[in-house]
Parts: sequence; structure tokens; C-alpha cells
Amino acid sequence: MRKIASLILVVAFVVAGCGSSVATAANAAATPGAITTSTPPPASQAAAQSGGNVTTGCSTGTYKGFKTNTYCGPAKGTVTIAGTAYQVSGGLCIYDVAVGFAANIGTSVTGSTDVTADGPQYLFVASFPGAGASAAGVIHGVPFSILDGDGANTVTIAPDHKSGSASGIAGPNDDPVTVAFTC
Repeated sequence: MRKIASLILVVAFVVAGCGSSVATAANAAATPGAITTSTPPPASQAAAQSGGNVTTGCSTGTYKGFKTNTYCGPAKGTVTIAGTAYQVSGGLCIYDVAVGFAANIGTSVTGSTDVTADGPQYLFVASFPGAGASAAGVIHGVPFSILDGDGANTVTIAPDHKSGSASGIAGPNDDPVTVAFTC
């Protein structure tokens, strides 16, 4: 339970740090299920959010009426579910020796698990002192969660905090899932 509470805390921290803006008029006319975005924060704000490794601004928007956060920067990942590999890009990594490590890649949807195969792709990897490591997300409409040490699940963060991997059994069908990411 402590792992999950820590994961939720960091997700809330990172999501709140992505910036927020008022949706544009064009977004209000979007079709249901479409991802709409708003104006990204200034480059200086986006750079501060990821230790200066940002190449484009973050943005917020909506998907099926739920808030989204699209992350920015050079982080990318590959998630393989039941033998099919999916690419996720545009992300940031944050590391603090006292707090831990978090990587957000792609677009997260807050408050909904109803993400279809053509919806947002999201990968979150985290490691906290005393709480362990985890990888979670929604890839091609399949939600997954891998907690290090939970059965056959493993999550590894490189000592330089610039890459890592995860593997286990996850998703609604208990499919084999592997994750590889770089910051």
C-alpha cells in the first residue's frame, strides 16, 4: 500500500508541475474522444520542470472530457505487450537523491480508465527510497502496472538515472509486458 501511495503522490506532483493553461476556442469544438491541447507554458517554465532537458513545451488538454497532460522532452520508451512493441515519446525524467526518480512519457489522462487503442499513450516509471520501483501506463488501450518484487515483476533504473527497464505480467489479460526507456 505504501508503494501505491508514494506512486500517487509523485504522479500528482509531476502532473501539477506540467503547467496549465486555458483551452483554446478551437479545442471547445473538438469531437468527442479527440485529444485537445492548450497553450504550452513558457520555455523557461518547461525547462525548470525537467532539469533543463526540455525540447518542446508541455501542454494540457482533454480526452473524452477528462484532463490530459502531454509531457515534453527527450525521454522515450518501448512497451511490449503480448509480443507487440509500441513506441512512446516526448517525456521528461526527474531525479532527486532524497525524493527519488520519476519518468513521464507521452500523454496521461486524469480520472478515466476508458482509453481506447487510438487514444493517448502513456508510460510512467518511478523509484522511491524505501518504497521500491514501479512502471505503469496505458499503451494502445491496455492499462498495465508493474511493481518491482511483486511476483515475477522487476523494475530496474540505471545508476545514472538515464534509462531503465521493467518486466512482468500485467494488464487485464495477465499478458507479458516489458518496458525499456531512456531519458
